[in-house]
Amino acid sequence: MTNSIEFKKAHRLVTYIGVAVVCLMSVQGTPIHNAGSLTHSPKNQYLALPDTVQNENDAVFLAKAAEINLDEILLGEQAQQKSKMDDIRDFGKMLKDDHTASLQELTALAGKKAITIPQTADMGAQDAHKKFDNASGPDFDIEYIDMMVAGHQKAIALFENEAKTSGDNDVRAFATKTLPVLHKHLAGALALQKKYQK
Repeated sequence: MTNSIEFKKAHRLVTYIGVAVVCLMSVQGTPIHNAGSLTHSPKNQYLALPDTVQNENDAVFLAKAAEINLDEILLGEQAQQKSKMDDIRDFGKMLKDDHTASLQELTALAGKKAITIPQTADMGAQDAHKKFDNASGPDFDIEYIDMMVAGHQKAIALFENEAKTSGDNDVRAFATKTLPVLHKHLAGALALQKKYQK
């Protein structure tokens, strides 16, 4: 009889502990069906589900790559509108066309991986766009080209790192494929910078 009572007490204790653990997981926002899944991080809002991109860094890369494309499309359009130099207008058109194609490919990849990517240019590009509204002629040309040099140097560093470190074959292939285009843009921007520098 005593053994039976003790067994019931132990059973109830185990049950209470199990309920407490489940409640704690719910309060902390951890999915009960998969406590190890990555579903939220305060560092970045662009996250992967566990059955798509396994590494959060790959999801963050896709978001940054989308922002780069959106920025270059916006600023390329402005170069075509604001510059009085044919070669700078042509350069802006090339960037707009190339980054539009890259964004289309990236959007399909992000959809395949269930990643949410930005749909508008970031605040930096929007601020530059507003700043360029008040610039014209040589002042616009120099500021635009300087921005293209610095921006593409940063983009190349980002894509080279992803091409080397990504754990996702599709994401790594996208980064590797895009690098020659970015290097072409940087070479063009450097040539224009040399031509128009004061």
